[in-house]
Amino acid sequence: MNILLIHPNFHCGGAELAIGTMTPLGLLYLGGTLIEKGHNVELLDASKLNLEDEDIYDFIKQSDPDAVCVGSSASTPTSNKCLKVLKMAKEVRSDIITVYGGVHPTFLYQEVMENHVHVDFIIKGEGEETIGELFDSLKEKSLKNINGLVWRNGKEFFVNNPREPIKNLDSLKIAWELIDWELYKNGTTNEITAVVQFSRGCPSSCTFCGQWKFWEKYRCRNPIQFVDELEYLNKKYNVTYFFFRR
Repeated sequence: MNILLIHPNFHCGGAELAIGTMTPLGLLYLGGTLIEKGHNVELLDASKLNLEDEDIYDFIKQSDPDAVCVGSSASTPTSNKCLKVLKMAKEVRSDIITVYGGVHPTFLYQEVMENHVHVDFIIKGEGEETIGELFDSLKEKSLKNINGLVWRNGKEFFVNNPREPIKNLDSLKIAWELIDWELYKNGTTNEITAVVQFSRGCPSSCTFCGQWKFWEKYRCRNPIQFVDELEYLNKKYNVTYFFFRR
């Protein structure tokens, strides 16, 4: 299946002066899973390329994907843009499968599904295992047993059981090969920059932060394997500036 991952065009001002527009790590994790399962995956970072809506529409039309998946780390601020991208995908071709993931749709899935008929699926919580099972199951239409999935059938939508947090984060593949690295340079030092993730979640439960609630459990990667990944990015892609995210 040909799957297009789209990072919406969103800019946040001051932070970008220091770190530039960051590599869309969440989509790269999803892309890694899909590539391992044999799908053809393409990434469009509309934010980094600063694309207008018509440019995104034209790209979708030219790419002619079977599915469009949208998400962003700035999930609530970009929600309207994400939904607009999925609507454009349906305007390009009504049978394009549309998938929306991230913090915002995880908690507000009902509002999204009730008000945006162009969204076919929502991935709740961690998406790697769920999206892999989704595209494995589409031919058979056996969606009821995919944990972490919200799905549409005509005018109705269904909410499946939640998915357990992934135990071994080092088992996940990151599709670094989808990145055009020359585009991702630190705004101050001009170094090639990558967003990396050593842990997910937080051992605390602060009311002002949703990290612990979204990831559910605090988990860390193997430190040696994580450092190996940093070394790989440095030697393979000349990355010298790392932004640590959790």
